[in-house]
Amino acid sequence: MRFESSSPIKKGAEYELALLGGKPDLKPETPPEIKKHLFSDFNCPEETNELMLDIEKYSQSDPINPKKWFLKELRHQIINALNLKTKEEQENIKIFSTVGTTLDTRRGIDFFIGYYDAEKKKTIRIAGDVTEATLAEKIKRSESATFNKIFIFGDVGEKCLKGDEKECFEIMSHYGFQFAEAIKAKIARIRPA
Repeated sequence: MRFESSSPIKKGAEYELALLGGKPDLKPETPPEIKKHLFSDFNCPEETNELMLDIEKYSQSDPINPKKWFLKELRHQIINALNLKTKEEQENIKIFSTVGTTLDTRRGIDFFIGYYDAEKKKTIRIAGDVTEATLAEKIKRSESATFNKIFIFGDVGEKCLKGDEKECFEIMSHYGFQFAEAIKAKIARIRPA
């Protein structure tokens, strides 16, 4: 499950690469205008959700079986926390890296989870940000976030990348639970009681 690093990782960007990988590979048929706004250096006018839709549509990565252990394990923990039993239910949880895209550089979103609500025929998206920010900075960022975002702190890197399996499992379970709760909260908003 874990990835052991031979050298200490200290910066958020290095955590992103170790946990999430580099820029997403796009399908060859990706239109140039989509590539341009996905990897723009300026603050493009596209909405966050539109950029996520483009990642979902044009990324070549497998969102059900990601290559990076962190994404794979986080997805697994979310499935456990949501108590999804069947393969069909589990395939409704997808995870996408956005490292190096406009979502990362301009919106602080390093990856996102997509959950397809079959009852409402709607996809719920929850963003994630890998960071080494302090708790005070986390609170400040959470309060100013315009999109539902969960912060993944250096504890993942400190425990999981250094090989502490027990603590890594506990941390991953914690983050899986956080994402599951965010998904449940969004489901509750689109499925009134």
